[in-house]
Amino acid sequence: MKIFSITVPFGSLPLKLLSRGFFHILVLIVVLFIVGCAKADFVDYREKLLLSVEWGAKAGKFGLAIPSDGEFVGPRTFTVDDDGYIHIFDSIKRNIKVFNGEGIFQGSVGNGLPGYSFIVYKGNYYLLDGENVYLYNLSGMPVETYPIAPTLTLYEGYGQWMRIDGYGDLYVRSQGKSYRICEGIGRSNTLLSGDAQIKSERRGAPNASGTRWFTLAKESVKRFKIRIHDKRGDLVNEFPIETTDTFGSIIFLDQDERDNIYIETQRIGADGVVHLEIRRYQGDGRLIQIVELPNSYYTIVYKKIVVDKKGSLYQFQTATSGVKIVKWGK
Repeated sequence: MKIFSITVPFGSLPLKLLSRGFFHILVLIVVLFIVGCAKADFVDYREKLLLSVEWGAKAGKFGLAIPSDGEFVGPRTFTVDDDGYIHIFDSIKRNIKVFNGEGIFQGSVGNGLPGYSFIVYKGNYYLLDGENVYLYNLSGMPVETYPIAPTLTLYEGYGQWMRIDGYGDLYVRSQGKSYRICEGIGRSNTLLSGDAQIKSERRGAPNASGTRWFTLAKESVKRFKIRIHDKRGDLVNEFPIETTDTFGSIIFLDQDERDNIYIETQRIGADGVVHLEIRRYQGDGRLIQIVELPNSYYTIVYKKIVVDKKGSLYQFQTATSGVKIVKWGK
């Protein structure tokens, strides 16, 4: 029988174990380590209603349009800033309603604001209407306008948005491609020429920091492949996103401070029901968990989910009663 010895600070501890038994212990330790890591990565996404505001004409209420033919129209997009304040674009009243992290109404900003997508960045609003990016201060006063190249066609709708990354580059996105419009946002605010905007076309979208780019390639209705590139375009990693049902839309949301990746998917079951799911992956492609969220909307919504740096999910919901923001997190 072979004897193994482990040196410890207090001397030598003899272990009378067969080599095969020792190997099994090592395997058990590795398995427990992996399981422990998986538990550490798993998040119990508990529901917390942050705000619920009725439809109405009064100040502080959200506008609602009910056409005789077609879908109901209300607020279509929102964002959460670095301080946890929630900004909701009221597309009927054309202003932005602001709430603190506890859902308490702080006031309405602006009057007759343009656009269908917007960002809060370094004390200013940036609003996109498809032809221009408008800079407004947090008091709702216009500051500057950045024209978008006329030949660059953008489409208003679900999953079409604008982002300013950690380098201060402002991108607009349309149908799976991103275009850089300005550089040095918050510093020089340099507008690129029309030709430069067109030449900046790149498939996919950057994360919030701008260090990684993510592209999604459809291989079948049950399988997509996500490719991760660095800022220069070099491939860093790729892995599949799969379902036994059928995928509808798939959108890259962002990465959190631990570099976990968040993908918003619409999974269509055999019964035709569309399920809204958030998939969390590690950077190496390991699926951590799938979180299913409510997917019943009273009005058209372009942006349903925001992920913050901690990995909490903010969901924008509309119902017959009004507008809600639900936070899913610890």
